[in-house]
Amino acid sequence: MTNNTDRPLVTVAIPTYNRASLFLRDAINAALQQTYSNIEVIISDNCSTDDTEAVVKSFTDPRIRYFRQEQNIGANNNFNFCLQQAKGDYFLLFLDDDQIDPDFIETCMNAAQDQTNIGIIRTGTRMINEDGEVKFERPNQSQGLSFAELLLAWFNNKTTFYLCSTLINTRALQEAGGFRSRHNLFQDAGAELRLLPALAGLMCRR
Repeated sequence: MTNNTDRPLVTVAIPTYNRASLFLRDAINAALQQTYSNIEVIISDNCSTDDTEAVVKSFTDPRIRYFRQEQNIGANNNFNFCLQQAKGDYFLLFLDDDQIDPDFIETCMNAAQDQTNIGIIRTGTRMINEDGEVKFERPNQSQGLSFAELLLAWFNNKTTFYLCSTLINTRALQEAGGFRSRHNLFQDAGAELRLLPALAGLMCRR
């Protein structure tokens, strides 16, 4: 890991509920083991009834900020709670059963040349099973496209809108109202698409 505290801060937000014995520890490790070290890791425990708090407190990294909800506020409200707490220039909503490569954030920030006025920064995506076996892989093929072309690329399977493949401009997302849709469906893709016309999007092929 390199020391990059002079580079933009990136928030890694892990909303979680009852994953203490499953994937939570792996998700936290994946965040803390990023080669890009200037991160904060927000963990919002949605009133879990298992050992989530003990798992989180077994990590002593000062970049972790842990919150426990007094009652279950629902998944999407927990996403937005994480966003409200975020101090980073960019925001990664990292669900508690996802994984990212150790150089994911560094790859994104290198591609952005540490600019902080980009709407979203995206890479390709791999789908893995519980044993870590790759079941599906899609490189990002939407670099340099216009907003309309990006939508067509999405429908033509040239890019994917998975949260764990995307850094989102924190301030812009907060000002746009966070993760929301009429029925709380595709609210993550909706949030990304709302930002693209106003701010440039940077796509990393990997």
